[in-house]
Amino acid sequence: MLTAVELNLLKKHFEPDGSLRDVYIQGTIKKDWDNFIEYAKNLRYSYKVNNEEKELSLNLDSFWQQENQKLLSLYIGNIQINCHFFGEEEIELDIDVRDFKRDQDYLDFVDFIKQIGTKLAKDVIVTGENTQDYIILRYSCSKNSLHVQD
Repeated sequence: MLTAVELNLLKKHFEPDGSLRDVYIQGTIKKDWDNFIEYAKNLRYSYKVNNEEKELSLNLDSFWQQENQKLLSLYIGNIQINCHFFGEEEIELDIDVRDFKRDQDYLDFVDFIKQIGTKLAKDVIVTGENTQDYIILRYSCSKNSLHVQD
């Protein structure tokens, strides 16, 4: 749960500026991806390969060798969270801050961050688009804590 101060800080970081926000789970291995896909299947989602709707049943052993364009979109309340499958070593998601209209959207998103971090037993960071050094939000799995940057 976010405090009122944390919620207001997060809203400030999510003011529309024409860029997305990225979510990173670093240091991932095949098992983490398997857990991520298992988690995703319990949500409302769409999965497309080369812009064609497909069933989300991945053979991750050969998945990374395929040159197809893949997009997994997860829907958490009003928020669409996209995974483009850039590489096995990290899970990178992106969100459009224009999806955040109500306080509940922020709370749902933070809950998603905590759930995915817990499911994978990994820390999760939210950053500006393509700027891993600019951390907006960090979930520490070992401490089960959230920190919103001032």
